[in-house]
Amino acid sequence: MKKIIILMIWMIIIPSSIVASPFESNGVETHIGVNTAIFLPWHHNGIGYGYGFSLVMRPSYARYLYDELEKWNFGIALQSTSQYIAEGFGYSDLCLSLRYYFNRERSDVGWESGFIGAGVGVASVSWRSDNGPGKLKDTDFILEAGYEFDLQNILQLPLVLMFSFNYRLIDIEPVSYTGVGAALSFCYGIDQ
Repeated sequence: MKKIIILMIWMIIIPSSIVASPFESNGVETHIGVNTAIFLPWHHNGIGYGYGFSLVMRPSYARYLYDELEKWNFGIALQSTSQYIAEGFGYSDLCLSLRYYFNRERSDVGWESGFIGAGVGVASVSWRSDNGPGKLKDTDFILEAGYEFDLQNILQLPLVLMFSFNYRLIDIEPVSYTGVGAALSFCYGIDQ
């Protein structure tokens, strides 16, 4: 997971002339982003705070992986999230999700769309108990709904703002982090 985080930071830091496309005739098809998030696990009292990174391929770009994705209007999102629930309690995960976008038009300047998605990933869960700290890895599942829109027509930069709600199922004995959350992401379009 550290390698993915380093790669995403590296892509943001590289000068925009190398990575960014001017998107003069087309909108953003792929974007990387950082987010801030809150999480409400059902089996803990209180709100968890966290952060994350994402790589999102809208349908017009996801077709390069599989042609039918654009036809069905599906995009792909790779997301890494770290949530802190309480002292000694938290999780980090890496999920791959498939998103259905409601806007069926190709990405263009000012493009925006709602989406729903589902995915699966790997979570590293930590906790504290009377027997000391514990840590395990397990599969986690995500259901999400959100909205993303380009700010390119406002700021003349390939920026995307994304807001999403999610439901995560992370249930490992002796602890459960299943719950709901919300994330606000600021993203930057990358070369097509």
